[in-house]
Amino acid sequence: MPWTTSAPVLPLSQLPADFDERNVPVQAGFIWQFWLQPALVESIVADSAASGVLQPGDLILAIDGQRVESADQVAPLVQQLGERGGAGMLDIERAGERLALELMPIAGQGQDGKPRC
Repeated sequence: MPWTTSAPVLPLSQLPADFDERNVPVQAGFIWQFWLQPALVESIVADSAASGVLQPGDLILAIDGQRVESADQVAPLVQQLGERGGAGMLDIERAGERLALELMPIAGQGQDGKPRC
């Protein structure tokens, strides 16, 4: 007996040309835990705001009181600090110890030519 369903069916030919099926779960509101990359510091750019504050291996837990669950949250939160002006606090884990560090964003230009903090 073949599998049947009464659910509506959308023929693939009706999908937009730029449709990316990998984004369907996110668009539907699902975020799989294994997709989230922890905000683990890999390296520090010389003369950046993080230089002298963060170290490779640091795990960023929160930025200015906002919990960080994945690496993709870091840049927008630091950008918000820069737009607000003044220093912000980083909660990190370093070698098993939880630390609170002050970060002063530095205005500059990103690799894409756009302003960054």
